[in-house]
Amino acid sequence: LKSSSVARDSTGSAMAFSQFSGNGMDLRSLTRSSWPLLLLAIVLVVPEVGGAADVDVDVLIIGLGPVGMILSHLLSAYGVRNTMAIEKTNKLYIGPRAVAWDDYTIRTSRSISEETESWMRWHARLFADQWALACVGLKSGPAAARIGACDSYDTQARWRMNAMVSTRQPSVYFHQPTWEGWLRDGLSNLSLDVSLSTEVLETAIVDGICQVTVRSSSNGDGASEERPNKTIRARYCVATDGASSRTRRQLGLSYEGQTFPDQPWLVVDTEVHDVEYLKTAWIGQEGSGFIMNPTCPLVYILTPAFFGEWWAEADAEAAAQTESPKGSAAFRQHRDEALHRMAAVRLPKVKPEGNQTKSDDTDTPLVPPGTHFRFEFLVPGNMSEEEATSDANVDQLLRTCAEVDPRFLEIKRVVVYTFHARRAEKWRLGPVLLAGDAAHCMPPFQGQGMNSGIRDAANMAWKLSLILRGIADDAILDSYEPERLTNLQQVTDASVLLGRIVMVENPLLAHVRDVTFTFGNWLRSTFPFLDGIQTVIFVEPPHILSEASLLAQGYDQQVAGRLLPCPDVWLRDDPSMPQPLDKLVAPNGFTIILVSGPGVDPLKTVLKATARSLDFLRLLGASSLAVAPFDESTSGSGDALKGAVEASVVEGLGGGGRCIDSSGRWTAWVKRYRLEGRLLLVRPDRYIFGAFADVDSAVLRLSHLLRSPGAPPGGAEPQLVGGGEL
Repeated sequence: LKSSSVARDSTGSAMAFSQFSGNGMDLRSLTRSSWPLLLLAIVLVVPEVGGAADVDVDVLIIGLGPVGMILSHLLSAYGVRNTMAIEKTNKLYIGPRAVAWDDYTIRTSRSISEETESWMRWHARLFADQWALACVGLKSGPAAARIGACDSYDTQARWRMNAMVSTRQPSVYFHQPTWEGWLRDGLSNLSLDVSLSTEVLETAIVDGICQVTVRSSSNGDGASEERPNKTIRARYCVATDGASSRTRRQLGLSYEGQTFPDQPWLVVDTEVHDVEYLKTAWIGQEGSGFIMNPTCPLVYILTPAFFGEWWAEADAEAAAQTESPKGSAAFRQHRDEALHRMAAVRLPKVKPEGNQTKSDDTDTPLVPPGTHFRFEFLVPGNMSEEEATSDANVDQLLRTCAEVDPRFLEIKRVVVYTFHARRAEKWRLGPVLLAGDAAHCMPPFQGQGMNSGIRDAANMAWKLSLILRGIADDAILDSYEPERLTNLQQVTDASVLLGRIVMVENPLLAHVRDVTFTFGNWLRSTFPFLDGIQTVIFVEPPHILSEASLLAQGYDQQVAGRLLPCPDVWLRDDPSMPQPLDKLVAPNGFTIILVSGPGVDPLKTVLKATARSLDFLRLLGASSLAVAPFDESTSGSGDALKGAVEASVVEGLGGGGRCIDSSGRWTAWVKRYRLEGRLLLVRPDRYIFGAFADVDSAVLRLSHLLRSPGAPPGGAEPQLVGGGEL
């Protein structure tokens, strides 16, 4: 009776949750004399229920850029149905802004759907080897930084694009309009009310409800038609409406930080379709990177704009070969085979050379026709925007600085960008949350702007789901900003620093930088154990450090807040080839992972839990899995899985499975944090909630924090939600 969201929940979770409530009433136990008390309770509760229920939607998403669309998909995957998304424009923005997914963004796709994960992982599989690694050229032009040549130049420093992740695979370049088109098309499959050409006029908080007044100029059929203003009442509003967020400004939240007006960059987006030119030009044989010439700093990036056409072609071929429905295992198998054949014919065979990638066929361009190339030039301080974007200046920069022939380039967009490093003073104000550029922005040199916004969406989506299902208290959203802030500040500082390294125009300072890079290369070649150290910049995988986080706290919880590693493991279902650990992790719920240790055999141990703990875990959509350590005597094969028991890792809890570390990475990580014999509870966003001795202890701690997220670690002994004991 306390939570209106429980009263309105249609998933059945409210009924299950009530079993945990020590304060709940059992109507069957009421006598006739008790009915007056019940009527009095109804009178007292109805105003609260009516006030919260008097809303149009549970979640209103303002802005359908990549962050807004990812949040829409995630909320749907978590079972949030009463959702609406509004966007002021009617069409996708065709100009690419973001250019790279990091590892976490790709992992997040699994929480959306198997189809989305397949799209992104196929993209990564095809292009990570060719384009993920890039050179940093010092002084020389692009031709001197050709792939395969980095290690032969003393003034070259190796630059790994996976400095931000290190959990599974490097960052992967992608073409944003193609990907956004895929996400936008997928919105039609969700229980989501989408309103395009809809502008926000006013945002206010009235009686704890987010109230948004909008004006739409579309009749739903694409035709322009002014419609009367409409007010939408939502339990929660998430503003993903960009750096100039009207929502943020209307709520009076400042956007604090710094702007770099004296360091504008000219962005030239192009496509190349001429195969013969790509065979001879350096851009046909190279990845992406930085050319830190003090007279003409340059960033060049290439993305596969053609991948959407490949996918559609493979889809059509699969549909012609099988009657199985799209999305089925048989359909995906046919599509995968089609993509394999395309890649074999259309992409050159490549081989690693040093820390780079080189084509075996010198007559075949490393990149196919239709590749999108972006060139970014530092604009001199005395040049106006009009001069910078003029045809004459663009032509000169492409010829002299980028060393390419503009006649073979189809110019898609020319724009001047001024970079910012800012964040909102608050990311939550009552029922309103800010995410993506509306909450923060940073220079693009680390490729983390959009990826940081997707981390925002992943952090808040599962929390909103638990609140709307009546499982968790609204206060858990207070952990959103503290949990994200540490990593955000880390990547923002790294982006600013890298920008300063790239943009050095003073010849003397550039010389000092070059000498430093050269010395780093010498150290790496002289002392092989230093090879993994990045000479440019290195950032640890993002982890949560705030005490205000939704994590288990304590001296024995060093692993809490760490991102779950994603090593390759042997699976029972497919022992022929290692698969990522994420295959066994619950895509939309919590996961219990059993770690090997003294007296604990992950292939045979079955964990016990009380019935109430199991009910709570099922309510959370949890699954369980066990990871056996790497065995050098078997060369990491999965043969030992043949002796694994068939039973679930946690008795009575399905999902997951048993697997074996295939590379030793998981085993080394377990030893590093002394996790032998313990079990891990992993949140839906892949961050580790904590390490525990048994299932009941994990459930006890989690249920306590979901209802009392601000409770100090040393407080009273926690109980299951609503009271009672295990």
